[in-house]
Amino acid sequence: MSSNNSRDYSTPGKREATLRQLLKGIDDKFADGDVIRIDGQPYTKAEFRAKIAAALKPEQDCRDAHGQLARACQVRKANAKPTDNLIVLTKKALVTHYGENKPTTLLAFGVKAPKKRRKATVAEKVDAAEKARQTRIARGTKGPKQKRAIKGKLG
Repeated sequence: MSSNNSRDYSTPGKREATLRQLLKGIDDKFADGDVIRIDGQPYTKAEFRAKIAAALKPEQDCRDAHGQLARACQVRKANAKPTDNLIVLTKKALVTHYGENKPTTLLAFGVKAPKKRRKATVAEKVDAAEKARQTRIARGTKGPKQKRAIKGKLG
């Protein structure tokens, strides 16, 4: 998962670890009949434990959510190429199935009908032929007849 936050959510953070330790201490050392005052408010063992557990829950939920999000993002990332491929192939299949001449039907699927290729003008054809000729001269490529005429010893 790409994030600006470099925190590792696979392990409890400082606050969560502290709250867990408080719960452990309440369970192990806090006597059943004891009352503790926090900010002037008295708490029995059960109330004290419930207060700490209530503070711990959002910390755990957040860490769990981060883990679920990271796993979901990994699955999404692994699924991206096959999904993109499926979309491309589906669009091609829809054009083939319904035909290029049914733009409203294709639009119902969110597919634009392919545009017709524009025919090249005579001037464009002449330019392309000249360009191809210049490329063959520059690269020194030869046609099949010229290649057959080349004789030489190997090695």
